[in-house]
Amino acid sequence: MRPLASRSAMRSAIEPALRLTSGRRALRLAAVALILAGLALLWPLARLAGAQSPPVQSLPAQSQSVPPPAGDAAPRWLIQPQDLTVGDAITLTLSLRHPVGERLVAPRLPREWGPLEITGQDPVRREERAADAVSTLRLQARAFVTGSLATPLLALNLVDQAGASRAVEAPPAVVQLRATLRPGDDLPRDLRPQAALPRRSPWAGRLALAAALAGVALALAGARGLRRLPPPAPPAPAAPVDLRAALRRAMAALDEIDAMGLVAAGRLKTHYALATDTLRAYLAERWGVPALDQTSDELLSALKAAGRPRGAAPYLVPLLQEADLVKFARLSPDAERAAALTARLRELLRHWEGQG
Repeated sequence: MRPLASRSAMRSAIEPALRLTSGRRALRLAAVALILAGLALLWPLARLAGAQSPPVQSLPAQSQSVPPPAGDAAPRWLIQPQDLTVGDAITLTLSLRHPVGERLVAPRLPREWGPLEITGQDPVRREERAADAVSTLRLQARAFVTGSLATPLLALNLVDQAGASRAVEAPPAVVQLRATLRPGDDLPRDLRPQAALPRRSPWAGRLALAAALAGVALALAGARGLRRLPPPAPPAPAAPVDLRAALRRAMAALDEIDAMGLVAAGRLKTHYALATDTLRAYLAERWGVPALDQTSDELLSALKAAGRPRGAAPYLVPLLQEADLVKFARLSPDAERAAALTARLRELLRHWEGQG
């Protein structure tokens, strides 16, 4: 007689819930029933997990930034995040304070830079203040060994408006990588005996099943009520993206290069280096091509694979070949052709921008 009584009691408990047809009231009851069912199912597991889980020991946080050396124009490293393990993405930010009339030429780093693997490099950001300027270089890297890792010394080049350059040496950036294993985890352990689990009352499972069935029934009733609710309002349109910001920054950089008078001062190598760096920064920001950390051949292959901007190769091949000969083979073009380099770049950027 007890099973029949329990079935009739369960049926009498479920039938009133199925008669609830009001949308909002049924929805509230469904939410309460689902919460109760979840608590009934998870309470025994939570007690068991709380009794057997070992305490977690937190590791002390260590600062990753390198203190700056003495001097007004001392470069400073900032490494984020501070808690690093093997294979984590590392962001290294180099800040350099210098006079307003100088520009920092972005260095070309190899993929394997000391103990780090360089995965990306952002364009140099320049911020002018009242008495000086601050240039920021940001690198993305990874490391696959633990311990205290120091990068090599980084040679930086600052160019003023007269075309004169001076070298600044950045100190090594020290990155701390901790191991994910706890002490002793690298040794084999003996097999442990079978854990003794506490016996649970059969009524806990039955009550949880009854609560789950009641929650499902109330959820179905709430779903019927939700059909009568008005549809949600459409989302607001997203703000338009300014695609011409990269063009404006590139044009401003080319104007600054012309104002330096590098061609008149005979600094052709610096003139071509700054102009091609501006071109690479534009391609990286506007078209998503990793042009800053690629050679000329790699850049042409990447543009061909990306298929944008369309028809880039016929314009870039002679321009990049000429710039490489000036920078690495000591080619000395005539002053008129060298001075027209920035004008050629402006015309090329305007042509590409028309494809956007």
